[in-house]
Amino acid sequence: MIELYRCPSQTLGEAPPQTRLAVDLLMRCYLQFDGRHVLPVDGGLINQTRSFVSGCEIIDGERGRYEEMKETKREHDKLTAQRKGKVGRHGR
Repeated sequence: MIELYRCPSQTLGEAPPQTRLAVDLLMRCYLQFDGRHVLPVDGGLINQTRSFVSGCEIIDGERGRYEEMKETKREHDKLTAQRKGKVGRHGR
């Protein structure tokens, strides 16, 4: 079992080849699961390896964090644009 505690892509540069291969396989399996709802092993989530389920939790957490960061930036950009619009009107 591979124990990952952060985004798998961050571990690739510093990991031994065997771990990089395992993470690559995990990411490929995750993409199939996320995009097509295909699991690596027949059955449901209970039939999957612990490393796959844990990897999915980590990837989903990182994706959620990334989406929150994108939303925060969108809100910041929107407020900045609104402020610029107000300043532009007062300056005329």
